[in-house]
Amino acid sequence: MKFFFLFTFLTLNTALSYDIVELKNIKSPQMTKVADFNNDGLPDIVTSSLSSELYHIYIQKNARQFEKVMTINLTDYDVDVFSMSFELGHFDNDTNIDLMIINDVQKIYYFRGDGQGAFSKKPIILPLGPPVDQLAIKVNTNNDKKDDLIISTNYILDGNLGLDTLVGKHSKTLQYFKSIRQNINIKKELEQRNIYEQELEIDFLAVGEFTGDKIKDLVIVSTGHDFFMILKGLGGGRYKFFQLEKTLAGPTGPYALDVDDDGIDELVFSHMKDKRSLIYHFKGMKLELQQQVVTGSYVSGFSLDTSKAIKRLVALSYFDGSIKFFNNWNKTYFETSPSETLQVAIRAMWLNHADFDLDGAKDYLVTDFYGLKLIFLY
Repeated sequence: MKFFFLFTFLTLNTALSYDIVELKNIKSPQMTKVADFNNDGLPDIVTSSLSSELYHIYIQKNARQFEKVMTINLTDYDVDVFSMSFELGHFDNDTNIDLMIINDVQKIYYFRGDGQGAFSKKPIILPLGPPVDQLAIKVNTNNDKKDDLIISTNYILDGNLGLDTLVGKHSKTLQYFKSIRQNINIKKELEQRNIYEQELEIDFLAVGEFTGDKIKDLVIVSTGHDFFMILKGLGGGRYKFFQLEKTLAGPTGPYALDVDDDGIDELVFSHMKDKRSLIYHFKGMKLELQQQVVTGSYVSGFSLDTSKAIKRLVALSYFDGSIKFFNNWNKTYFETSPSETLQVAIRAMWLNHADFDLDGAKDYLVTDFYGLKLIFLY
């Protein structure tokens, strides 16, 4: 069945103008990610539902024309379903994009891509470790052509953080993935910052390259306890404690962006209880606070726009449904207030920034949760 779009041309009282294309009538859309599922060069999308059991697969048949080719319902495979996240990547030896769905009840559902735009009808089910909540994120630990998966416990218990890295071997099935489990004790570092709770919830994960060794590092964020920490990647799926920082109330994100094109990522955080977002820069082997920008609370996506003469930091605000643009004025520094604001949704989630129609200019994809639609800005 093909889906047609409402097509409008949006012009604001600013320098911004976009063609708006909407994909409507999606049940509670939430997390949306982009990849090329059928190897035709056009970006395709997966979006999950808020209830977390439905995953809708859309193929871009022609520029700006999408068709839903598949819906995955996790309740077909399990009665106890609450997925925390999903990842797209090359997890086996073929050239097709695969789909990993991480269930909160100690399972991963691995759907292999067929290279034609769909995924396997039956997943490979991978059991996880201890009976606690899980978070996961894709990472390439060995700088090879295969993606790996870092799985973190959802809590730090008495200063102990559990990690499990699934490092892909040269095999077509996940049963040959090597599981590398670690327990990292950070009790001393927490107490040095006056954090004494026995149970600390972890809310966000991110990966980036922060130390110049071309090995991906891991960022772990506790929104409820106002801190984040960096674990340095050692290669081969192993990590060690690097730095822990207290921040403003309710940190969310983070987002790793190489603002000054030096090969080392900066870190950008927004906050649930503060309208300021913070940009951290690595100076030598130490992370330092670089600046603050006024984005509004809870930014649900950051990106860099390099299509203009002036590089811009782009922030998607969840609560007011707007995209804000901050002009860069000196390397990693941006203006503290937005130069332009674009209203796009009722509640805006999951900013994707890609050249969807292959015209040489990057476009935006926003999930409008309340409006039950995906919004493309070309």
